[in-house]
Amino acid sequence: MMQRKKLRNHAAAVIRGEDPVLKLLDLRVKLFFRSMCKQYMMKPSPNFPAAMKTGRSKNPSETLRDDALMQNQIWRDEFIDSAKREASRQGFSYFSGSLAAASRLAGKVLELMWTVHGTNVIEPLMVQICEKLMQQTS
Repeated sequence: MMQRKKLRNHAAAVIRGEDPVLKLLDLRVKLFFRSMCKQYMMKPSPNFPAAMKTGRSKNPSETLRDDALMQNQIWRDEFIDSAKREASRQGFSYFSGSLAAASRLAGKVLELMWTVHGTNVIEPLMVQICEKLMQQTS
């Protein structure tokens, strides 16, 4: 009977979000996603080549498209490897592949959000925040 009561109280604490182990896990996962989303948003621009090439190509537009696809593939693989290392470093080795894939999707969501709402919603909010910070410091 005592065992049931302990289990019931523990389950209730987990559901309310008051369990210290669950809080720690939640914090560590949030920190992982923050760091990976920051890294994702720092990816190189597709408008600039990663390396300069000399000579002429037969079809420049096709070569540029292939180079962009290759650079994107290389960057994606590097990001996934980096996310797996970070997940392992934070103690999530068993789930590192899943967390890496999820963090890449989270980065893509942020990128899409910025593309769609950046100039109309996010930039004005950033300006307001910066103005408030400037007023507080002066």
